[in-house]
Amino acid sequence: GQDIQGLGGLLYCVSLSSDGSVLAVTYLDTLEVLIYDAVADLWLYSLTSFPSLGHGGNNPIIATSADVVTVAVRADKHVNIYRLTSRLSSFCTINQTLFNFTITPDQFPQDIDWYLKDQQGKIIFGGKLYGDATKTENPQQSMNTKFYTKCLPSSNAYFLFFIEDKYGDGICCNWGVGDFTVEWNGVSTIDSVDFSTTKMKCIPHDSNLTIIDIALNNYTKHIKWILVDSNNTVLMQDESGSSVGEDESFTQCVPLYECIIFRIHDRLHSGDVAFNITYDNAIMHERYNEDFSTDTISVGDCHVKSCPEKYFLFELDIFTSDKPMLASWDLVGSNETVLAGRGFFAKRNYFYFYQQCILLASDECLTFRLYDNTKKNGTEYIVWWDKKLIEEGTFNPKSNPNPEVTMGNCD
Repeated sequence: GQDIQGLGGLLYCVSLSSDGSVLAVTYLDTLEVLIYDAVADLWLYSLTSFPSLGHGGNNPIIATSADVVTVAVRADKHVNIYRLTSRLSSFCTINQTLFNFTITPDQFPQDIDWYLKDQQGKIIFGGKLYGDATKTENPQQSMNTKFYTKCLPSSNAYFLFFIEDKYGDGICCNWGVGDFTVEWNGVSTIDSVDFSTTKMKCIPHDSNLTIIDIALNNYTKHIKWILVDSNNTVLMQDESGSSVGEDESFTQCVPLYECIIFRIHDRLHSGDVAFNITYDNAIMHERYNEDFSTDTISVGDCHVKSCPEKYFLFELDIFTSDKPMLASWDLVGSNETVLAGRGFFAKRNYFYFYQQCILLASDECLTFRLYDNTKKNGTEYIVWWDKKLIEEGTFNPKSNPNPEVTMGNCD
């Protein structure tokens, strides 16, 4: 249903690939190729640059192969034939690098899902392969080769490539001799060798990156979790647990050895969920079915903020309730001077994290206070002082109506 804009009063000749993902268009002296991006659900103009067609009055006529890899254009009395080695030009801008995924599937392309994630965990490219099952009498027959190409940021950027065959038999060789390759800046990074069910890799392959995988068992909608770095930048999160428990796995590339923090919250304290975290091919944390409210797991030195002499690091984890606007907190000194705080929260059932260096006199005792006007279990908190866990708890109008935590020189 998307409109593709064109100049009025011209005759256009178009050709659509058999899988509906590539469109070639000619008009006047121009040949253009458009690619359908399944993630964005948009037709995008490719960066491919064609020479002038030499049109002198007769309308150019276009003919293409079924996959629109070969394009023939007749203009006046001559015919030009183009072979697209990739669906987009390799001429990215100076701050971009070319990503190219080429795949020849077997006779069941609909079994294949693939995607490319950015460093915030957002899928920026990919989806299900186009095409229906085409079972033939020749089990070695494969489908047409498909090309997926995109110019991506090359400075301080990294990505996760993931591919899955839902049937679990790969793309070679029972139902066709298929294969795939992933190229980054023209260099092969991933291929289909030993591919059967899933394959994933961080890109660029020579970066100091590793894969973190979060596997949750009996994952339901009352479970909230988030993965952040030391600056509290979200690397990955999900809030789409189902009403019935399901097993889910979430994967992301992260910088090796840098601080990564995983926070998970069970709003019902049911103890039904179990999870494990694999980092750099090793299990770094496992939690079995047991009662918990909030759990925080970190990798690397996550107390990275250094404070000047006579200052101490105050850290606070907050998980808000269904009514975040009713909660606030402050940190006060011995004379009730407010040293840090927040008036209210904007997002419900959300993680917040604070770090601040606090000047502490030799005889001063500090107090953290949480205020919450909800009528039931409300805001949850974890207080750290000088890189040591001091207390974790939950506001409760009956058992814990006025949470206070002291730290510093309180003896």
